[in-house]
This record gives sequence, C-alpha cells and structure tokens, in this order.
Amino acid sequence: MTCSNDKRVQAGMMAMDEDWGDVPPNWTTYFMVEDVNAAVEKIKSLGGNLINGPFPAGEMGDLAIVQ
Repeated sequence: MTCSNDKRVQAGMMAMDEDWGDVPPNWTTYFMVEDVNAAVEKIKSLGGNLINGPFPAGEMGDLAIVQ
C-alpha cells in the first residue's frame, strides 16, 4: 500500500514474509533513487552492508534494505 501526494509516492507499507527471517515488524525510512542496483553498489563500496534485496516492492519499484 502506498500513500501519495500530487501523484508522487510519499510513503508505503508492505507485508513481511518468511524471507525476512527474524526481522520483527518495524517502521523504517527509505529513499527513492534512480537506480537501486547502482545505489547498493555505492553503499557497499563505502563500507555499507546489503541486508536484503533488491526485490520488487510493487508500485514503488525495487527496494533494498541497507545498513
């Protein structure tokens, strides 16, 4: 489910399934980027970690959980 303002997605919610493992239900901040795969590679090159994804997240496009 997404929440939009002037046709621009501002927030969203999604169901978590068994693929998420032991991650408890939570709220998180996300940022929309032009290319999620390129963003993940940049994050990893700067010492960040890929937790999950990228995976399809409905009308929001692809999503990756990073740390």
